[in-house]
Amino acid sequence: MDLLRQQDILELIESKKNVVKGGGEVDVVSQIEKLAKLKDAGVISEEEFNADMKESVESSLTNIVISMNIARKEGIEVTEEEYLDEVEADVEAGTFGSVEAFQQQYPKQDTVDSILYYKVLEWVADSCEIVPDEEVEKTTSKDK
Repeated sequence: MDLLRQQDILELIESKKNVVKGGGEVDVVSQIEKLAKLKDAGVISEEEFNADMKESVESSLTNIVISMNIARKEGIEVTEEEYLDEVEADVEAGTFGSVEAFQQQYPKQDTVDSILYYKVLEWVADSCEIVPDEEVEKTTSKDK
């Protein structure tokens, strides 16, 4: 992977603050709850609440789209074994009483998407080459 592509991918992922949480839930829910509390307490206005909520949702969706595109382009997939390991880990952690209870709460595809998101993040971290800013700027200047 060329240096600029790595940098672009990292910047896209790092610029987004929302991540997919275990079980496929997007962290937007907790952010919206926090924003609602601030609005209810009069700390932010209705307009600020709506703007921040929109930004949070857009950011989360952008992360998901980016990770799915990287997964597709790089051939990153989730196996049935990885899915079952994730479900069983949640059950063993006491989060859910049984595999069936987990599966009732979270559709399989949501969990698979969550696992895939983290596999992409791991791939990005493993595939990146850290270079000094000057080298990136020099490479960027040549391309213009």
